[in-house]
Amino acid sequence: MGSRTDLRDLLNQNSRQGLGLTRSRVPKMLIVVEVGLAFVLLVGAGLLVKSLRKMTTMALGFNTKDLLTLRLDLNADRYSQGSSRTAFTKTLLETLRAVPGVASADVWGPGMPGRATWVIEAIPEGRQPDDPRSIVMSARHSVDPGGLSNLGISIQRGRDFTWHDDATTPEVAIVSESTAKTSWPGEDPLGKRFLPIGKDKNYITVIGVASDAILRQRLDLSDAAIGIGPGGLGPQLDVYLPYPQRPNRALVITARIHGDPGAITTAIRKAVASLDPTLPVYDIDLLDHRLATQDVPSRALTAVTGGYALLALFLASLGLFGVLAHAVGRRTQEFGLRMALGAKRSDVLLMVLREGALLSIAGMASGVLGAALLTRVMRSLLFGITTMDAGVYLGISLLLIGVALSACYLPAWRATRVDPIVALRYE
Repeated sequence: MGSRTDLRDLLNQNSRQGLGLTRSRVPKMLIVVEVGLAFVLLVGAGLLVKSLRKMTTMALGFNTKDLLTLRLDLNADRYSQGSSRTAFTKTLLETLRAVPGVASADVWGPGMPGRATWVIEAIPEGRQPDDPRSIVMSARHSVDPGGLSNLGISIQRGRDFTWHDDATTPEVAIVSESTAKTSWPGEDPLGKRFLPIGKDKNYITVIGVASDAILRQRLDLSDAAIGIGPGGLGPQLDVYLPYPQRPNRALVITARIHGDPGAITTAIRKAVASLDPTLPVYDIDLLDHRLATQDVPSRALTAVTGGYALLALFLASLGLFGVLAHAVGRRTQEFGLRMALGAKRSDVLLMVLREGALLSIAGMASGVLGAALLTRVMRSLLFGITTMDAGVYLGISLLLIGVALSACYLPAWRATRVDPIVALRYE
């Protein structure tokens, strides 16, 4: 009975000396700070990884499968007139559609689908022409009748182009849904007009509204280099014009093919040469390959950011393990005393895990505020997610709790394996 009393007195003495995990202020503060900093760092990395991944995997809104793309430049004197370019292009498309393995062929341009670089700045009718905020800038594309549907972009309202939409008729356009909402919010865009800025002085009438598509590069690192992050891009705006009314010299031909791309490419070259032997065909490639190459910088940035996130997790785990192992290791004598008094090893483990979890939760609670402040400055770098993305916060929380519990468990498990007699001699 006397030995039991002595053990109880010794246990109380150890507790008063601050050997407990929750009673020792320095280890406790280190754990809370470590978890809080790790939470902030991991949330920032997690948001960037999720944003970049979403950007590089989101649907484009049109069908890229088996789509062969190529370029032609109608710079010869015989194509000096728009009418001559239109007549040649119409004949070219009919010829290409007759090539074995070509399911459809359409004119597009002047930019390549998925990397549009030509824009049209216009003022919707009814807006103040001298107000810069009235200007709507969209990517512009000259397409033939049926070109949108063959690419997989559906016309939601209105009609498609016809070959009668030429230089002799009033100018018309099909706009994307986002362009319609930006130009005429809350209004019916059909029949609305807009005035291009520049040499053109004629209004263009909207005859159709097409579904949104991503026809420009999703993330251009050159934009990021000058401070334009993906979060500042907003929806991609597009205006489609009938090729007979905007017969560009620079042509992009899209051909949906079935068969060997190499053989079909050779047949297409021969078909073009049969119409004009002097016309070079160049930059031939499948659109899927172009897009995969175009996304390499973004995917590399995602991989690098993910690597930093893993490194942050490793360093956070290492720091948490060190701090918690030190705090738990100081309790070896206390564990021996508790077991000598009849406590089970499982009881000791649960006690340590519970205390470690509470400190980790306290650290994460402080980290939420820090993460909220950090992510406010990251808003322009994010695409398709908010700075308070619940999935990222929940995932990081569960991850850190798991790391903290593991860091508590390993040293506590080793300490509870020590013989109580040996533990009583521990200093």
